[in-house]
Amino acid sequence: MPLPATHIYYAHQGLGDTLPQAFLSGTVANDLRYVAGLPREATHTLFTKTLDDWDQVFARLDQESGWSREDQQFYLGMCYHMFVDRWWRDQMYIFPDPQAETGNILKVLDEQWYLKKIRPTRLLYSAGLTDRMYMQLAHKLWIFDWYLTLPGKKLLAQVGFIALGKVKPWRLLGFVQEWKRIQSISRDRFEWLHTEASIQEALSESVIQKLTTYL
Repeated sequence: MPLPATHIYYAHQGLGDTLPQAFLSGTVANDLRYVAGLPREATHTLFTKTLDDWDQVFARLDQESGWSREDQQFYLGMCYHMFVDRWWRDQMYIFPDPQAETGNILKVLDEQWYLKKIRPTRLLYSAGLTDRMYMQLAHKLWIFDWYLTLPGKKLLAQVGFIALGKVKPWRLLGFVQEWKRIQSISRDRFEWLHTEASIQEALSESVIQKLTTYL
């Protein structure tokens, strides 16, 4: 599923350039489960099979009358994260014969693209992430600071995957082949996703209106 920069990008694309920090913090909070060692089910409870769970989202807000404005915004950010996960998966998981590493390779390639669009300082601080927190999360999510900032270092990344135990040494050849395959197949798809697709098209006007009343 998408990684932090991608989530922040789609938050702005769907809901505008000016968003409260509590909402942006919520959009990346779900994946801090990697740092905490929590299962996906603990932080991803909605939009697992459909994009139509917004009624449940707003019903929960109505029940929690004691929440502050920031609590509401943070909760909506977490829900938006889950919505983006489902939407992104529907757009990107189109590859024949996926391998064990396919999803993670897709996420890293996508995150690279978005980090070029969002300055790292904006990525970190607009969502309330400290440098240390982001790097902890990044390493858990297969992102390496030196890989994202040094072009042409794919071999280093592949060695890094092995060093961190993400890919077993005897699977390196298959991993490299899958990396190249996904890069080749996904190039046009990424271009379409980044330049033509809009997440706003997956959000109804009524949902956007309800969300903006809290933001």
